Amino acid sequence: MNKTIENNVKVVADNLGNVIRVSANNPDYGVIRVVEESVQFQNGWMRRKEKSALIPGFVEDLKTLGWKNGQMISGQVVVKEALEPFNENDPDRDLKYAFEGGPLCVYEDQPIYRRTFFTTDMNDYDQFVQHTNIAEIREAISTRESVTVAPAKPAAKVKKEEPVAVEEINDEDVTFEF
Repeated sequence: MNKTIENNVKVVADNLGNVIRVSANNPDYGVIRVVEESVQFQNGWMRRKEKSALIPGFVEDLKTLGWKNGQMISGQVVVKEALEPFNENDPDRDLKYAFEGGPLCVYEDQPIYRRTFFTTDMNDYDQFVQHTNIAEIREAISTRESVTVAPAKPAAKVKKEEPVAVEEINDEDVTFEF
């Protein structure tokens, strides 16, 4: 069960201060990133969790919202997990992995897909699919923890480039299904 701290979501700009992130492949499309801090209760244990979602749309339509960086808007971010892909054209896009570089989460032999969505429907809720490959994930975690990582070398100084006016996103990261 998830309990939201506040029923508000914060609009987040990119590193250059742009609220609308314009597609690199088609300047007519863009997204706005929103973030929600929530509290999750699982098996009696409470933890704070940040959830984020991208709101896709036509750039001209997104501009009409007039949202500013840091602005709180009404709504929530919900997590949806399913056994069917969210994007039939790119079914590998939303696969759920146990951790970065870790095993794919599956229910029996079916892959689990995971996406986050922004919604103004406060009756909507997170929907999870319980993975059944627990032994494989535990083994991967124990293998990952037993690997010793050498300390990172200090980063070499790199000449800073001038910032670009608009951060572009890759269309492969965003689905525009209407």
